[in-house]
Amino acid sequence: MNFTLRDPRTNWKYILIVAVLGLFAGGIMLVLQVAQPQIQEPAPMETQPQEKMQTEVDTSTWQTYRNEGFGFELRYPASLYPSGGPNQVFLVKKAASTAEKLGFSDNIAEIGINKATHRFYAYFNSPDNSVVENYGDLKLRSFEIGGYSAVEYGYDEEAKKKEIKEQDDAVRQGSSVGMIVFPKGLMANKNGTIIEIFTYSYHGDFKEVFDQILSTFRFIEE
Repeated sequence: MNFTLRDPRTNWKYILIVAVLGLFAGGIMLVLQVAQPQIQEPAPMETQPQEKMQTEVDTSTWQTYRNEGFGFELRYPASLYPSGGPNQVFLVKKAASTAEKLGFSDNIAEIGINKATHRFYAYFNSPDNSVVENYGDLKLRSFEIGGYSAVEYGYDEEAKKKEIKEQDDAVRQGSSVGMIVFPKGLMANKNGTIIEIFTYSYHGDFKEVFDQILSTFRFIEE
């Protein structure tokens, strides 16, 4: 048999050439990979909280209650009608149930006129957001309407929650309880005459309606 012996140096050259070609090909593939545009997954869109849309009510379309004797007026929605007067006027629900009429809870707001300045000043002089001593209402603010002193009051939300819970517990134990009231009102002092617009039903949907009624109160120019 004939055996052909290769020169070892020729074998090393062959290996070197193959290695160089491999490195060259690898370099080309790396360049192409870097140059290729990278496709990125789109980032998830941030969900923005939706703001609650508040409906603006055009109170100019409401009915007007005008008291010429004491020189003031206010507006009220068509769902109510005034009853009584001139020193005590109720704003009454038109679509009241029989039970509401029998219990007079259809009288959802009241306009009262009196000379009780001591009560007015007890509220007016109390610090804002404090309970008025001897009366229990929460004084909200003192301000002016048409150049006359005025005060707005309401109730403490946390105290009212506690009152509701206490009554619920009493009912479960078989005790009788009274009606829970939700007061809100405005008093204005016109030269010693106190004009007050208030409700004991300041909760639920009527809260916004009553605030709008208060916002329309004004003195008639004489």
